[in-house]
Amino acid sequence: MRRELEQKLVEKYPQLFQDYRKDPMYPMYYGIECGDGWYDLIDKTLARIQQEIDAYPEKDRNRFKLFQVKEKFGSLRVYMSETVGEMNKAVNDAYTESLVTCVWCGSQEGVTQNEHSFVRSMCPQCSVEYAKNGWELNGEF
Repeated sequence: MRRELEQKLVEKYPQLFQDYRKDPMYPMYYGIECGDGWYDLIDKTLARIQQEIDAYPEKDRNRFKLFQVKEKFGSLRVYMSETVGEMNKAVNDAYTESLVTCVWCGSQEGVTQNEHSFVRSMCPQCSVEYAKNGWELNGEF
C-alpha cells in the first residue's frame, strides 16, 4: 500500500498501530503489505475493531493492537495481538470481502484469484496489466 494511504490509517487508528514501524522484529514495522485497492476495506474493518475496543475501559485498551496486515494467497489477513467477539467477525468479514475485491483498484467486478506469480484477487483489467507488465502497480507493494 502506498505510504500516504497507510499513514491516513495510522493517524485515524493510533490505538491499533501502537507498534507501527517501531521494531524490525515485528511485522507492523513493515507497514500494510497489500495493494491500494483494499484501503477502503481495511479502513472499514479497523473502524469496526476500534468501535469494539472503545467499549473497553481505557486501562484495558492497549492490549488490542495490530500485529500484521497483509495479502496472503489472494486474501486480506489481519492479525492482532488479541481479538474478541465482534473483532473476530470484522476480521473474518474482511477476509471474505477481499476475495471479491481487486487488491489494486478496489473493483468488485469480475474479481478472481489469479496465479501470475502469486495468488492475487484482481479484476480483469488489473490482471491483464499485471500479466503484461510483471511489475507492482503502485510501486510500494
